[in-house]
Amino acid sequence: MLQDMWNAPPGFRPTKSAPSSPAKPIGVSRTRSESFHVTHKVPVGDTPYVRAKNVQLVDKDPEKAIPLFWAAINSGDRVDSALKDMAIVMKQQNRAEEAIEAIKSLRHRCSDQAQESLDNILLDLYKRCGRLDDQIALLRHKLYLIQQGLAFNGKRTKTARSQGKKFQVSVEQEATRLLGNLGWALMQQNNYIEAEDAYRRALAISPDNNKMCNLGICLMKQGRITEAKENLRRVKPAMADGPRGTDSHLKAYERAQQMLKDLESEMLNKGGNAATNSMGIITTTTCENTKPVSVAAVVLSENNKTRKLSNNSVSSAQKMNNDMLSSLPDNKDFEDAILAAVLGWEIYLVLL
Repeated sequence: MLQDMWNAPPGFRPTKSAPSSPAKPIGVSRTRSESFHVTHKVPVGDTPYVRAKNVQLVDKDPEKAIPLFWAAINSGDRVDSALKDMAIVMKQQNRAEEAIEAIKSLRHRCSDQAQESLDNILLDLYKRCGRLDDQIALLRHKLYLIQQGLAFNGKRTKTARSQGKKFQVSVEQEATRLLGNLGWALMQQNNYIEAEDAYRRALAISPDNNKMCNLGICLMKQGRITEAKENLRRVKPAMADGPRGTDSHLKAYERAQQMLKDLESEMLNKGGNAATNSMGIITTTTCENTKPVSVAAVVLSENNKTRKLSNNSVSSAQKMNNDMLSSLPDNKDFEDAILAAVLGWEIYLVLL
């Protein structure tokens, strides 16, 4: 039986989304000083936080900016922004562990509205440091907040920012993102059963090529080659906007393809055409129409029992799959080759 993914870990408090900065009234012209601050994206004034931002963005001296952010926090000047900015600068300076400890020790000084943003920064820091247990625990906590209706300040959408642009994110989109990240983290721990469950929950909310491919890998890692093939057949092809790192990926693809040829020869010697067919190239079809699913229903789903196979009921085909699995190289090149062979090289590049 899998542990309940959505129980809130002890020590966490409900979080709310960070508010947006008020827009400047239309028709009000900016002074020369204001234009400078807008150009450099620094606030106006001469407070500890403003001085830290000037050193970070205008002087471009991140190491000097870090103690200035500390000073702003200690003086109580815009603590929410100062802590978030300091953690980001620390990460950029390869001081991710320090950033984690800073957030943990100082987040109690921040408002409820800042907690969700701090959680997102922590997730990135945990991933950077390879702290999978902490990353998984926090992802489950955030999913628990969605289940309880506490995410996004109880609203259905929130305004997010990426590369200077604002866009709306729904609770469903956030849930699928978190479930996908949870699946990835569990895969890094070789916990393919729980990773499979996370990806299936995400796909029940919304179809996604990348998550379907990762689900296929989870199935292959469990020796369920036939299921993996059937899953990958349903991946919807996408049109490429242009090549993305074609040279480097082609080299990895060529090496992995040679590995596939060697494996096919070995499997022919072991099991004849049956083994070859199990690894055959699959033609890609479109995803089946998926009806909208309530995110709460997915999160609250009880269908997360560990699959148990009786030794007496394992078929000869399953045994062959297990033999094949034991001969598969456990590296990224092989996984890349499997997906490229299944999807076609042009489609696979789009998913990277």
